Amino acid sequence: MYRDTRNLEAGHKLEELRRQVQNSAVFLGILSPNYVKRDWTMREFQTFQDSAGNSNRTILVQKMPLARGVALPAGMEELYRPPFYYENKESGVVMSMSGVVEPFRLKYAEKIQHLAAHLIERHREAVSGAQPGLEAIEGAQAVVLLGRVTDDLHDDREMVRSHLTQSGICVIPGDDYPEGGATFKARFGADLNC
Repeated sequence: MYRDTRNLEAGHKLEELRRQVQNSAVFLGILSPNYVKRDWTMREFQTFQDSAGNSNRTILVQKMPLARGVALPAGMEELYRPPFYYENKESGVVMSMSGVVEPFRLKYAEKIQHLAAHLIERHREAVSGAQPGLEAIEGAQAVVLLGRVTDDLHDDREMVRSHLTQSGICVIPGDDYPEGGATFKARFGADLNC
């Protein structure tokens, strides 16, 4: 899995991101209103879909619902997207499950456990060669590269890291990588040898 360590800004070229996405074993998209609005996230998703074909290596979760009248981008509508939010039936108010009171914390923890198990299963299939388009790597240890997220998803990311680690999977990086150059390359290479 690939984690982009740069803070993308206007004018940045996306070819490196697209090249890395093409070589990834599993794609995890955390959908929110902002995620589907951004051109580079949609190109990242489409690049993975094009390289993965009809495999089941794309995992989507719905962090928050899209605004009314906003359609899902092509290729996402047919994928199951478990909701990670709660909608009050009486008021219609939507809240993230990560910050609400009991009993939703338990439900949220169960969803995180399911997501982690799903990631582990898909990763193991990819590493073992059970997924089309990826070659088995003899003696390879499961390594998951968790992507950088926006501040509102930091706690969710750490829960996924915790569950993957408890399942015996090496999760990298331990902290943010240095940006660019030889120091990034050396640190990333060392991390791959968990």
